[in-house]
Amino acid sequence: MSKDKLYLLVQHLSPSEKRYFKLFLKRYSKHNDTSLYAQLCDFLVKSKKYDKEETLRNNPSINKNQLNNIKNRLYNYILLSLRTYNSNTTVSTKVKLHEAMIDNEILMSKGLFLQAWNTLIKAEKVANKQEIHHMLLDILDKQKHLINTRLKSKKFKKHLIKIQRKQTNVFTLVTYINTFKEIHYELYEAFKFHGRIFRDTKIVNEVCEKLDEYKKHIADFETSYEASHLFYYNYYLIYRSIGEYTKSLDLCEFILKKFHTPYVFNVDKFIKYRSFYSSKIISLNMLGRHKEARTVINTIREMHKTKPTNKEIDLILFEDTFFFELESYIMGFQFDRAVCHIESNQKNIDLFDKKMHSVNQQSKRYRIALSYFGANKFKEALIWINKIIKLDELKYRKDILSSVQLLNLLIHFELGNYSLIKNKIEFVSTYLNKIDRLLYPERLMLETLSKIKLSGKNKRDLFLELKFHLKVHFKTNHLDSYFFCYFDLVKWLDLQITKLN
Repeated sequence: MSKDKLYLLVQHLSPSEKRYFKLFLKRYSKHNDTSLYAQLCDFLVKSKKYDKEETLRNNPSINKNQLNNIKNRLYNYILLSLRTYNSNTTVSTKVKLHEAMIDNEILMSKGLFLQAWNTLIKAEKVANKQEIHHMLLDILDKQKHLINTRLKSKKFKKHLIKIQRKQTNVFTLVTYINTFKEIHYELYEAFKFHGRIFRDTKIVNEVCEKLDEYKKHIADFETSYEASHLFYYNYYLIYRSIGEYTKSLDLCEFILKKFHTPYVFNVDKFIKYRSFYSSKIISLNMLGRHKEARTVINTIREMHKTKPTNKEIDLILFEDTFFFELESYIMGFQFDRAVCHIESNQKNIDLFDKKMHSVNQQSKRYRIALSYFGANKFKEALIWINKIIKLDELKYRKDILSSVQLLNLLIHFELGNYSLIKNKIEFVSTYLNKIDRLLYPERLMLETLSKIKLSGKNKRDLFLELKFHLKVHFKTNHLDSYFFCYFDLVKWLDLQITKLN
């Protein structure tokens, strides 16, 4: 792909943003130079790649010496139009607050101190409502400076105590938010390493102790959406990581009721609010309530129709709806529906696959492989497995890394490649041991597969034995029951035993 910054920016504009930009250009000028920008923009939209010579040939009114200057001005015009277009975002709010700060400086330089004060009061309300704390502190500082140096009447002196109290409150709130962010970072790093379930609960216990200390201080930060979101979301991650899905679901329900008017939030707050719907879907799927999970997925789709969209939001929406719906089919053993869901969304899969973070690519591709495996389309499953194995060097999510290797063995089992399985088992055993994932269920499964022979009776007896030992083990080691990601191995064994009977 071209590295030309203007070309890349133009290619990432949505159709509505392109239309808005053309209208935006007319505000600046009706002369020929404006039409040059419109012509160049239209040409770049249609181009499959950026080529300087091709650009000049197709835009004869642009002189070669002018091209770089016109491109830079067009780039800045597009960014300026996007600021006004995306008016319902925190970025836009920050721009407006910066503009208010500039207005304040201008009014101060003109000696219009009362107008400068009123500008700061309006800016304070916006920063406070949108929880842009670093700018709020700057605004409060400017208010203090204005009172101390220019507005020295008794009327304004009374504001100093209030401003100091506000600053103290904001500093306290920011301290809470930063602490919850650090805890969230710890949990996220653990998730990247272990996966959705932490079979070693030591990390969770340590983080939970830290978080529990703040329960008695909830009143200090409960009115802050950002602090509350982080605080409760950290607890959700804790419950999820130790398999307490009923508790995690109850917490999601609590948050969704507490902040039940997402449509009044800006886009950033809306995305945070919507994350609890995504969390609710995970909990419902893990509890086997797949139909309810799909109902929530449809709710997310409807919510997004009321909000401005952009490339990032489109990607998040696709990840949270397509793949969670796919997961509901996989975990409900509705593999034919899962494959149908994949094939009807193939265009979006191709579009978004490489745009996802590598952590997400891994788990998403694995779910597609699982779908094909369950639907007895083993060659297609193998294609997706091989795509994931190429990402193994990233060492994200041990649960996915180990499950990919186990699924690879099961695919070859279904294809009847028993000699290949025996050759692969030693490699898989070494690999799982290397990533600290060669635990009892994994060892048991590898031992069983190593004994597989061609006879049906041999398979049936081995699967019955494996199923028995796993069920006994899971009774006292609940977290180990999630060792095979998004897949109920015991249920699969039941189906195999039924076929062999």
